[in-house]
Amino acid sequence: NIFWVNHNNIWYSHGDTLLKYSTLNNTIEPIAYFKSNRAVCFFQSGDSLIIGTLKNVYSYKNNFLNHIGNISSRKANANPFTVFTYQDNKIWFGTIKGLFIFNPQTHVIDTIRELYQSMVHNTKLFKDYILIGTYGNGFYLHKNGRTVKMPLDKNQYLLNVHTFVYDKNGM
Repeated sequence: NIFWVNHNNIWYSHGDTLLKYSTLNNTIEPIAYFKSNRAVCFFQSGDSLIIGTLKNVYSYKNNFLNHIGNISSRKANANPFTVFTYQDNKIWFGTIKGLFIFNPQTHVIDTIRELYQSMVHNTKLFKDYILIGTYGNGFYLHKNGRTVKMPLDKNQYLLNVHTFVYDKNGM
C-alpha cells in the first residue's frame, strides 16, 4: 500500500519494512521494521501519520514511531484495509469483519453494529460524515453515532465500492 503525504513524502511498505520516499531529494528512508506485521494502511491526522499494521496501530510524528495499541481481536480479525481518526480521537479501522473503534486509553475495541460481518474496504471523511465502502454490501454513511445503509443503483454496481472520489463540488 502507498500513501502520499503533503506532496513531499510517499509512505509505503515493502515486506515488513515501512519506508518513506522523499520527492524533494529522491531518497528512501527505512522508518520501521514490523516483524511479521507489515504496514497495510495509513491516515494523516494533523501532523501525525497513523499507521495500521496487520495487528497493531502506530503513530509517527517528528521522526518518532509510537505504538498506540494492538487491534487484533477475535471479533475484529485485524488486518485492516483502512484506518483513520474521527471526531472522538479514537482509532477507527475497517477489516473483513466490519468497522471497529479502538480506544487508545482503554484498549477496548467497539463494533459498529450495522457493519459487523461486512468487508469494510475503504472509508473517506467528508465534512462531518464518514463514507464507508464495502465489498458485497454497498456503502454507508455514518454521522453522530448513526450508521445508515445507502440505496443501491438499479444495476447494483454499488454493492462493491472500491473508493470515493472528490470532484469540484466536494464529493
